[in-house]
Amino acid sequence: MIYISSIIFIIVLIIQSVLCTPFENNVIVKGKAFCYNRNKQKSNHVKIILMDKEVFGNHYIGEEIYYFLDDIEVDFSIAGRAREVSSLDPFVIFECLCGHVKKTKEVKLYEYGQNTKNSLYNININCSNY
Repeated sequence: MIYISSIIFIIVLIIQSVLCTPFENNVIVKGKAFCYNRNKQKSNHVKIILMDKEVFGNHYIGEEIYYFLDDIEVDFSIAGRAREVSSLDPFVIFECLCGHVKKTKEVKLYEYGQNTKNSLYNININCSNY
């Protein structure tokens, strides 16, 4: 009886280690942000926060801030990695300050590409009021 329960215990451990092995998920988000009506007295910028949606809450991956200096558009790139059992379900939150307009929006990245273990997404962000 002890021999059978030991074998069952070992089999359960092997199955659990195979099914629950965490792996590296990588995500890269590239794109352009646009600000057509800049205010010269304020720092017009876009802040991009990369997150991963989890069952019990959201996991912070990273953030970047890009400034619209003398141009109406800025190229951005943000990358991140998470070690988990499931594949990434990434999304970005962008916060824009463009002229007198402050905008915050959540963008689900699976709408812009395939959600795989290593994912690359290309998005455009309009920070202007129109």
